[in-house]
Amino acid sequence: MMKTHTILFLMITGLFLPVHSQTLADYYKSGTVKLEAVPGYGTKNNWNELFSDYGEMSGNFQIGAIKQIVVAPDGSVFMSHKSRYEIWKFDPDGNFEKKFGQKGGKKGQFIMNPRVQDILDGKYVFTMDVGGRMLFFDLDGNYIKTLTLDYMGSSRAMNNGKIAILGNVIWSTKWRDILVIKDFETGKEKILWDQFRDLPSKDMAITIPHIGMVFLGSPMHIFRSKLDFYVSPKGDIFLANPADGKITRFSPAGEEISSIQLNFMPEKITEQDIHEYYESVKSSNDKFLDRIRDKLTEEELAQTKAQFDKALEKFQDPDKYEKYMPYFSKILHDSEGNLLVFTFTKDPDKSDQFKVFSLDAAGHYIGTAVFEAPGYDLNISPATFVFHQGYIYAVCKKTDGGAIPLRLVKFRLALLK
Repeated sequence: MMKTHTILFLMITGLFLPVHSQTLADYYKSGTVKLEAVPGYGTKNNWNELFSDYGEMSGNFQIGAIKQIVVAPDGSVFMSHKSRYEIWKFDPDGNFEKKFGQKGGKKGQFIMNPRVQDILDGKYVFTMDVGGRMLFFDLDGNYIKTLTLDYMGSSRAMNNGKIAILGNVIWSTKWRDILVIKDFETGKEKILWDQFRDLPSKDMAITIPHIGMVFLGSPMHIFRSKLDFYVSPKGDIFLANPADGKITRFSPAGEEISSIQLNFMPEKITEQDIHEYYESVKSSNDKFLDRIRDKLTEEELAQTKAQFDKALEKFQDPDKYEKYMPYFSKILHDSEGNLLVFTFTKDPDKSDQFKVFSLDAAGHYIGTAVFEAPGYDLNISPATFVFHQGYIYAVCKKTDGGAIPLRLVKFRLALLK
């Protein structure tokens, strides 16, 4: 099965902050970025109680394990949950401090599950939901205001009350992607870029009695990663397109400045890849049917299984897939203004799980490294792996953590020898 763990590392700036008098560039060049959990961080937490929702499922997804974090200037961490309608705050020592927000339609309440996005101007933590609602709170959890979008998406804080948003809107048979800058005070938007693409096939939706509609996805989109973006400490916006490997840079005012072309070939999708993906989807569907078996009559279960089987046929058709993998699956940045771009790989060696290829701003190769965190199973993504002032804050699994292994961990970089 395809993995998305290889990382390309683009050194967007030449300025580096010291990490134990050594820069992140030194680690990337050394071949190993070894992480150590900071002793004493979060020791007052009862993780089994805090993450009691860990095993909660929704369809085929373990939503209880899906958390998202952002880090405030003082090191406080704000966390959202796929399974809860509230935001948690952890103090700079990693201990749970408070929760705020609740399900509802009143001011400061969440109609849908919120996702923390970023910290604006060091003063406000803000969230988004799939309905396009952005809620802003001060760092004590007091509700400030709501901004409503005409689209759904994700956002990053810029400077001086500006927010960059990568959104998408359904237009009849097309999907429109847009990149905008939104003003916190006025709510006004400036569109920087947009494109149209085909929608996933509607015949992949399964209607289940007493449960509702479940969307299986579409084979033609399986190996197509989404557009991604990053805002630099100076407020520049980098828009990365997985289809062509191009990363476009916009100024804080929204003008296109330059672009970088990833100069490698993405991997080809093989018949074996398609077969493995088909088997994976089939196994996931079978497990889902087992979980809902008690909610359906024998006739309803048979009808539901027939729908799954018919939809699965398309997952065996090579013509429904792209010919090549995307150039990348996602991006994130470190605390020194550098950009990390995850690419797809078929490398089965787990030691290469977090391999980093380093390139300068012109795309020239610098070095290769791997991330290591003994005792932890890392999940490197912008939502769960955040660089901040020389440290890395992560939501990850402790290998000896028992039935509920999920933790909030603060990592430091081990000294280079």
